[in-house]
Amino acid sequence: MRFIRLIIWCLLWPVFTMAQKVDISGKVTSKETKSVIPRASVFLSNSSFGTITANDGTFILNNLRPGQYTLVVSSVGYSDFTQKLQVGEEPIKINIELEPKVTELREVVISTTAKADWKRNFEQFKRDFLGSDENSKLCEILNPDVLYFTYRKKLLTLEAESERFLVIENRGLGYRVKFLLKNFKSDNIAGVITYGGERLFEDLPGSAAQKKKWAAARDMAYYGSAMHFYRSLYTNKLKEEGFEMRRLTRYPNPLRPSDEIIHQKINRFKTIGRPDSANYYIDLANL
Repeated sequence: MRFIRLIIWCLLWPVFTMAQKVDISGKVTSKETKSVIPRASVFLSNSSFGTITANDGTFILNNLRPGQYTLVVSSVGYSDFTQKLQVGEEPIKINIELEPKVTELREVVISTTAKADWKRNFEQFKRDFLGSDENSKLCEILNPDVLYFTYRKKLLTLEAESERFLVIENRGLGYRVKFLLKNFKSDNIAGVITYGGERLFEDLPGSAAQKKKWAAARDMAYYGSAMHFYRSLYTNKLKEEGFEMRRLTRYPNPLRPSDEIIHQKINRFKTIGRPDSANYYIDLANL
């Protein structure tokens, strides 16, 4: 459900106004050698506008409406480039220099459990990143091999990163999402999942009947969502859109130990092989 909400958030945010469409064009080169960079990915984050550079490093994004965009350029061996652009009524021409990326070699550990560990980490990543509801079951990660995982046993945290696009097909809403994952962290103690990155959307091919079904599914996912609420709040139409806003007051729970004690107890009971006691403190962490 988390990734479904992200899709709705990104695609339905009203950043465009009705006006004449314009273009963004330019050339991508290496800052170090000044040579052109062909086949670099150039796209506007949270949109369906994207392309790759030609053999001479040039690119063009057509038919853009005025509004604020985030231009992203990515190429293997170079650091990603991002820049906010305010598109008006005039075409924009921009020349981009990419910085060579200093690649750190990951430690290679050969063991009989490495494959099993990666599979276990990937299953948790899918559950935390895509969610576990009915909509998430219609999502598929097409290239899981681009993911690198780090699991910290003492802290019970899972981290993930990727140097290339993570490609996700959402057959429930009719999108293929290319996600440039910058960071991902799942804290099993605090129950907090954080991630960030840039994403490009593509419509999946389908018949007229299928596209109509997808449109209805997108509406169902949107109405009543966080995005729907924020738009209603922004336009001062909460009541008209069926929302109520109330004050929430939170108080510290005296039955919940501090995070430090919870971490110590969980690690201790797992070390001495008492999972029931460890699970007890995991439950306390969720209070």
